[in-house]
Amino acid sequence: MIRILLLAGLLALPAANIDAIQVNPQKSNPNVVAPPVWQLAIEMPDGRTFVSDGGLAIDTKIAKPDAMPAKVLPVANGKIIAGRLTAKFTDEIALSALRPGTSKNTFIGPRDIPVNGNYVTFLRRAAPQSRLRFNGPMDAIVVTLNGQPIGLLMALAMPK
Repeated sequence: MIRILLLAGLLALPAANIDAIQVNPQKSNPNVVAPPVWQLAIEMPDGRTFVSDGGLAIDTKIAKPDAMPAKVLPVANGKIIAGRLTAKFTDEIALSALRPGTSKNTFIGPRDIPVNGNYVTFLRRAAPQSRLRFNGPMDAIVVTLNGQPIGLLMALAMPK
């Protein structure tokens, strides 16, 4: 199974290269309703720090983790993520515009792109005014607040 990981800027890597990375956090499973468990900190080139569970990376000012993860990825990794934060997008919607998905604890965005319900629930609590920017089903979804990017999350790979 190909693991799609957010950490280390993996959003910029082709899926074939993902297995070469040695850091493998457990991303949120939508079959288990639970908040994200922050396993990595990522230093961003603009001075911010993001935390990640492998499927969502978000600014610590929004996530407000109880404790910072012990594993910290350097700015070089943050630069890749920063590039994704400003990527072109085709659709931008409010969290309230997501539709319930057909699978447990999932939501559907534009063009039927599935989103993990655990991340939607977290964002509704931590940043209720945030919006999601979508491009394609294999692209990272950018989370914005007041027009500024604050995080990235991966669309779900749904069984066919």
